[in-house]
Amino acid sequence: MGRSYATLTTTIFVIVCEFVSTKLVTAPTDHRDTARAFYRSLDESGYSPTLALILQDYILINSTGAIAWSNPAFVYYDQQLIDAIQQQLEIENVQDTYDHHELQSDHGSSLLPLYGGLRLFTYYCGPGNWSADGSTVQNAYFSSIDQCCKQHDECPDIIVDTRDYGRYEDLPYKAQIFTRLRCNCDVEFLGCLQNISTFFSYAVAWIYTKFQSNCFDYEHPVMECTVKRNDGLFTADRCLAYMVDNSYSKRWQWFDIPYISSNLLIFPEVEYRYDLDWFNILFKRKITTNVSIS
Repeated sequence: MGRSYATLTTTIFVIVCEFVSTKLVTAPTDHRDTARAFYRSLDESGYSPTLALILQDYILINSTGAIAWSNPAFVYYDQQLIDAIQQQLEIENVQDTYDHHELQSDHGSSLLPLYGGLRLFTYYCGPGNWSADGSTVQNAYFSSIDQCCKQHDECPDIIVDTRDYGRYEDLPYKAQIFTRLRCNCDVEFLGCLQNISTFFSYAVAWIYTKFQSNCFDYEHPVMECTVKRNDGLFTADRCLAYMVDNSYSKRWQWFDIPYISSNLLIFPEVEYRYDLDWFNILFKRKITTNVSIS
């Protein structure tokens, strides 16, 4: 998905894809051999701590989270992959928990040199659009994820460079590495991945929310952040809920994208400063919604 987060995909997921797609086509005599090769490739590049952290969060969110990421249609493939990863991580005794979190202290910038793995298995989840006719891949494990990425690419409200700010009056300039999108497009994207609920779709969502910290939307002026949450040690707080002043007209503004571990898949979440009935009495006029957020 070239416009939205082309450079977010990593060689971690290339190898994950190879492992899982092999299981969909053939049944190796010993999947541990594949897992060992998988782990060696990760370890040689120094990315096993990141994979360990993704796996840790995936298991945690499925055991304690209000939103489960588990798809009965692919639970066999997911579980075999997870078991193999866990075995290799235990055998090699990679880095301790402190190092795992330290790796993420810069919101994923340590992964920036690793570009473009998903294009080998999807047409839209990676650098550029690799579909010749607008279709998505046919592989059962990846086709739905590819469709999510395709829809995300087609978001009509995006900021690629400074020229795009002309479409969104008074939106403050914000430095960026990746294309930024209107919040509802990111909401739909993450919701789409959650509906698939495989280990791989979770990993894509995890990486995306590590890298992409902001989206923009049309809302009443933000007064303050009322609820914040980080993603563990060495990660910055992100706002989960805002108080907005509904005595002023809506305007284009920046909002935080919650980490996937927050289990908040609809954002921005806002509460009004004034109750609507009291507002109408005090100001003798009704609030008009210029643009609805859907």
